[in-house]
Amino acid sequence: MGQFGGDTQGESFTMSPMPMGELISPLNRMSHFEEWNCVVDQGKFQLILRYDPSRMDEREAMEQVARYGSNLERLIVHCLTREAEEFTPSDFSDADLTLDELDDISDIIGKL
Repeated sequence: MGQFGGDTQGESFTMSPMPMGELISPLNRMSHFEEWNCVVDQGKFQLILRYDPSRMDEREAMEQVARYGSNLERLIVHCLTREAEEFTPSDFSDADLTLDELDDISDIIGKL
């Protein structure tokens, strides 16, 4: 998920305050019956759900968005209440580091 609006020192690009308009032409055929796009801008989460109305009605779409929001809130609470910090290979500069290798390194450090 992208995030914009943080520290802008030295950034080459910034978000325009102007509305973007339609991201996708209404004439464009969808390749899937749902398309979810999310971004965090200025600390505010934004979600756009585009769906095929012949496969899902507005009520169903709103229920899915509500479930997504509820699950996202549960995930955020889980992450914020963790006592120990956890890492993934992408947290380190070695692009070839696998999750198994990271686990092995963590085990070695834990034994020191």
